[in-house]
Amino acid sequence: MRLQQVFFFWTQSESIQTFDLIKGVVLIPLALGAWTVAWNAWLGSIRSSWFIKSIAALTALYIGTQMLARPWLFPSIPHSVAAWLLTISNCLRLVYALFTVLIVFRGIKQRKSEAYFALPAVVMLSIGLFAQELSWLGVRGIWFPYGTGVSRTQYAYAIFDLLMFGLLLRRLVQFAPHRVNAEGSHHIATQESMNESK
Repeated sequence: MRLQQVFFFWTQSESIQTFDLIKGVVLIPLALGAWTVAWNAWLGSIRSSWFIKSIAALTALYIGTQMLARPWLFPSIPHSVAAWLLTISNCLRLVYALFTVLIVFRGIKQRKSEAYFALPAVVMLSIGLFAQELSWLGVRGIWFPYGTGVSRTQYAYAIFDLLMFGLLLRRLVQFAPHRVNAEGSHHIATQESMNESK
């Protein structure tokens, strides 16, 4: 989404309608759906096919309501209906938030240490993904250190990048000994079979 903003503002090669269509209708719903599925896979909280299907259906519905709510795309739709569709979209966003909370809660309830390590990253990412909801709650959205405006989302994503790097590094360290042990066992088994054949 950030890359698409850079492409729009720097190159001026796409219209505001195209920008809105790509970001608001496509990228934001896909990002919410993808990260919800990703956190569930990372924590292994809900091991059921219905969950993935539910997220897919939720994302498709979100894309549909966002698209139909664009008056420049569907001018025949009354403004009252478009406003109602936007309200549905906002409710769907809250469902994503509830799913994320459920994933983390079940991860912690199952006493998985990974959930505690992932929680700060989930929170930081959610601050960016659910920025409009935080603004509705009155949370300050921008600061001006040294006269330069830095948004709440930018702070959150910067911290998230560091936390996610730590999570990936931790997962890599956990994976490495198992791989070394597996390769060592395979090597020993191969040597024993060779000795027996002799």
